[in-house]
Amino acid sequence: MATYCFDIDGTICTNTEGAYEDAQPFGDVVEEIQRLYAEGHKILLHTARGATTGIDWREVTEGQMQRWGVPFHELYLGKPTADIYVDDKTINAVAWRGRGFKWSLPEAQAQIQAQAQPQIQAQARTQDEKPEQNPGSDAAGSGRVVCFNGAFVPESQARLSIYDSALMFGDMVFEMTRSFNQKQFKLREHIDRLYAGLKILRIPLALSPEEMEKAVYETMEANAGAFAADDEHRILIDVSRGMLGIYQGVVGSHQGPNYIIADFPLRWTVAGMGGLFKTGINAVIPSQRAIPASFLEPKIKNRSRLHLQMANIEVSGYSGDNNWALLLDDAGYIAEGTGDNFFIVKDGVILTPEGRNILRGISRQYILEELAPQLGMRVVETNIEPYDVYTADEAFMTGTPFCMLPVTSLMGVKIGDGRVGGIFSRLLSQWSDNVGVDIPSQIQRWNAQDAASQPTAPTPYAFTPPPSENDPTS
Repeated sequence: MATYCFDIDGTICTNTEGAYEDAQPFGDVVEEIQRLYAEGHKILLHTARGATTGIDWREVTEGQMQRWGVPFHELYLGKPTADIYVDDKTINAVAWRGRGFKWSLPEAQAQIQAQAQPQIQAQARTQDEKPEQNPGSDAAGSGRVVCFNGAFVPESQARLSIYDSALMFGDMVFEMTRSFNQKQFKLREHIDRLYAGLKILRIPLALSPEEMEKAVYETMEANAGAFAADDEHRILIDVSRGMLGIYQGVVGSHQGPNYIIADFPLRWTVAGMGGLFKTGINAVIPSQRAIPASFLEPKIKNRSRLHLQMANIEVSGYSGDNNWALLLDDAGYIAEGTGDNFFIVKDGVILTPEGRNILRGISRQYILEELAPQLGMRVVETNIEPYDVYTADEAFMTGTPFCMLPVTSLMGVKIGDGRVGGIFSRLLSQWSDNVGVDIPSQIQRWNAQDAASQPTAPTPYAFTPPPSENDPTS
């Protein structure tokens, strides 16, 4: 795979030794660019903000590349160089250590300018008319970008093919992380689990774990300006097998695995959770069971998750508030929630289900290996029956976005005295101290700021029925 860099006039050259006789104007190379992208090559774009012309060439060329159907990554002077360059300015050839090309096509630039003017004017009108957004809102003008197979594309334009194996089979491995004070927490552990899944599923991603980690930090850097000062970065990494073999004749489509790194405000995920730190969760056991490892390996964080949605749908019909699903395994033991691991406390000992039929969460691992030992607390992995939960002193769930939440009842029956437990409170306080963030206060503050924009659609933790199902008059 090579990296091609195109300049604002769209010329292309495949000679990196200084010759430019084989360069062509942009009008003749659209198909060539699409072919290079379809073959898996990375497309970079050198753009300049027109100090003398008054034209923002980034917007011009972004529009052009979008019309060609090719994602691109911006490349400015001083940034890392490409393998193959196309350039029309002598100064850039010097800045790129002599590997650029002098090539000037004023008529091509004029043509691009003429084509792009209506789009630029329309964008300006849209910007003027755009309403003010709440912090972290997913507006089209959010400015966030997604790393899509190594190229940064606008968040709203990051799309997989309808023929991708992820859509056909749920054939995708993923990870989701969070930051504290905008610094990633346990990123490498998440990436190691991701690559374990890729190995077992034999998805041949060429990117190494080290390169994936570097790409995550580059994505955060590219999005830094789109986050409020008090936001945290919620990283989503998706890796699919790519297009199924019977569809590989689709012209212009990427061949092979796809990796996507998105970066959005954590406050989205924890919307409405602030109050749970005080009231606790009512765990509800649905009829839907966790899928055992003998059927589908739950230790691989994958996108085949319909059984979790079915559990949430069932629990949504349970009366009362703060109901979260707690699934049993095929033997009737407690397994996990739909996006969280489960713990109980009995006589000062922390108990959690064995790692056999569950996703072994990174937060769960942090409790087992670091946080509880730090506080001198004993943790045991064992089979837990619903009876053990009813008779426990306290209980809680762990998950990356919220870290820990108390569980104060099971099926409406109080656990212990029905209040937040002391072991939970000590663990959460120590976690907050370790990362330099008051975890519950941060989430509660976000909830207060975003009170008018609570989720109206299903989340990983709860199912929200369509409005028509809640409205008797509809």
